Formats: sequence, C-alpha cells, structure tokens
Amino acid sequence: MHLSQSLHHFKSEFSRQRAWLLFCAIILSFLAATEMGGVTSMCRYWLSDERGYHRLPHFFRAGSYHPERLRASWHRWVLSHAPLVEVAGRSVVLGAHTYVVKDGGRMPGVVSLRETSETQSKPDYFRGQCWGAVGLLVGTLSACFCLPLSLQIPQGFRHLGEEDANDPALKLGTRVVQMALSFAQMNDRPVWLVLDAFFATAPVFRLARSVWSVALQQPLVQVITRAKKNYVAYFPARGPILLMCSDLALDAETILTLYCRRTRIETLFDTLKNTLGAFRFHFWSRYLPRHSRRPTANRHLKAPQAQHLPTVAACWQAMETFVLCASIATGLLQLFSFQYREGLWKQQVLYLRTRSRELPSENTVRQILAPLLARQLLRSPPKAFWWRIREAVNGDEDDEGQT
Repeated sequence: MHLSQSLHHFKSEFSRQRAWLLFCAIILSFLAATEMGGVTSMCRYWLSDERGYHRLPHFFRAGSYHPERLRASWHRWVLSHAPLVEVAGRSVVLGAHTYVVKDGGRMPGVVSLRETSETQSKPDYFRGQCWGAVGLLVGTLSACFCLPLSLQIPQGFRHLGEEDANDPALKLGTRVVQMALSFAQMNDRPVWLVLDAFFATAPVFRLARSVWSVALQQPLVQVITRAKKNYVAYFPARGPILLMCSDLALDAETILTLYCRRTRIETLFDTLKNTLGAFRFHFWSRYLPRHSRRPTANRHLKAPQAQHLPTVAACWQAMETFVLCASIATGLLQLFSFQYREGLWKQQVLYLRTRSRELPSENTVRQILAPLLARQLLRSPPKAFWWRIREAVNGDEDDEGQT
C-alpha cells in the first residue's frame, strides 16, 4: 500500500495514462529485477517482447512529462514523508561528483576524465561521464541515509550546441551548488551544504551567498567543506585537515560532525552503481558526431548540426531521466527501511553475516521486497493497479488519454 501511494503521487505529472504506468513499471524494475543492465533487463523482468523493448526507451524521450517537474514532485514527497536531519534550523544536503566509465562514440556528455584516486589499478585518463549529485541527509546523525535529490551531467555541453566554461573546475563546482540552491529556493528551506575539498573555491562560496533567507537574515545555503592542501592560512593547521564554513558563528564540533556524514553520499554512489544499476544505460544518437574512444582533449568535442540539436537533447534527457528514476527507487528503499525496520528484519531469510547497523541497507530491503512484488504481480486480478502496469509494458493497456 505504501508503494502504491508513492507511485500515485506522481500521477499528476504525466499528461497520459500510459506514460505514468510505464514510469511505475520502470520504478518497480529498479526495485525488484534480478539483474539490471539497462532497458533490456526491464523487458526481461516484465516478460516483454520486442514491442515492449521499443516502448520503454521511447518513454525516456517522451514529451508527456517534464523531468524538472517530476524531480520537483519527488522533492515534495521526500519533504513530507522522510525523517529529515536538521541542525540549527537547517536541513543537511550533501554534494559530490562521481565518474562513470562510458566509451560510446555517439553518447552525449561523454568526455575525457582524469582519475583522481590514488589506486594504481586504474588508468590516469579515461572516457566517461561526470555526474554531479546532491542528496538529503535523512534519519538521525547516528543512523542516516543520503537520499538522492538530483543527479545531472555538468560537462560536455558542446554536444548540446553550448560552450563549456573556460575553466572546467569552475563549472563542475558551481553546478552542484546551483542544484542545492534550486532545491532550497523551490522548497523555501535553508540548508547546510557539505562538500569535499574540490569545492573549496571562491566562486562556490560567492554563489552560495547569492541567495538570502529573509527569515534567518542569512544566506539560504551555508557551505561546509575541507580546505585544499595547498591553501595558506594565518595560523598553522592543528591536525591533518582544516575544515571551512561560510557561517562563522557555527561551533567547531558541529562542523566536524556534519563533515563526517559526507561519506554517506559515497555510499549512495555505490548503491546507485552496484545495487540498482543506475548508470547502466545505453542511450546514444546517430546524429552526434562520432568521437574517439581514446581519451583526447575535451576542447576537441564536436557539436552536432543545428537541425539535429533537439534529437541529441532528447537523448541527454533520456539519460538524466533514467538516473532520476533510479534515484526515486533508491529513495523509496531508504524510506521503507525507516518505516518498516522491524518487519523487514523479521522477513530477512537470506544469509547476512553481520548487521552493520540497525537500519536495513538498500540492498537488504530490495532483496526482501523483490519476492513480495513478484507475488503481488502474479496474484493481481484483471484491471487492478499492478495488472494495468504489466499490461502497459506489454502493449495491451488502452491509453485513457489525459490523467
């Protein structure tokens, strides 16, 4: 019932009944499919044929909904149902980047990236996509999740006919802050934005201070980050790291506590990549000029012809919508973990060597939820909600026009 209510919340964002039912089918695929290798895995889960395969990719490029409105609807659902972590009257938002390896020659947003980790098993440069993400800290400071709010591609805009910023680091840093600002402004909610050392730059702090809260008489977004190693201070640093905060009145213990929770967004990236397969899409456009699969300078990116820009933009939208659906599914798993904690542990039958904490993880909730959904889909009578979702994927559901 909770899952059904969650899916019905998004119904008003779709202009056609079939589009909403396909959206529900995609969310259920992320929640319960035994494998996740993109749209093909969704078709296998719904036992669909070739018609269903072509129907699902078309959904991600459809005009029967607007991705920004769908994302805003997800934010409203989260704020009304999630147990938010609040410190000094502000919610806590985490921001970071993650790299995804993609070697598609005609995939928008694929650029040359530099590996910044210290492991020697990875190449120094590779082809892929950089995703900027912001997530909301939910639960308590001792037991919390980073609930995904928004993930977007901040590089490769030349594929859309736009020019990237002269300083790529400037664009990468300010894009994540702008995403946090948009969330805070749309919901009139002051936030702490916790970032890593990459964002410790003057443009980040200036952009965060550009919007003020009338009620607090302070910036709507306050930044907490770590200073870079090459920074120079008036006094020598005490300890191995130096933390920075745009609010000079916040005490040091609170700053340290909030920064320590930044690791939750790294856990979120692991869940999106390895548990739900959020980045295992294969969208591409033949109208995008082919690029080399070897790392080359990003200034050599080729823009499509003017008449093909809308098609490439639709492909870009398909990728971000695919990740948005995976983010919604991840957030639902986290909310289930909070609301049905005891019942989930009682139904846990698979071997689990150690419970890392009191809250069931997203993977544990997914393993418990998958067989329950399978039984619900098999037992649903004709014309029931779950039956209509299955028939929409297979092409037997009549389109009822506007919802």
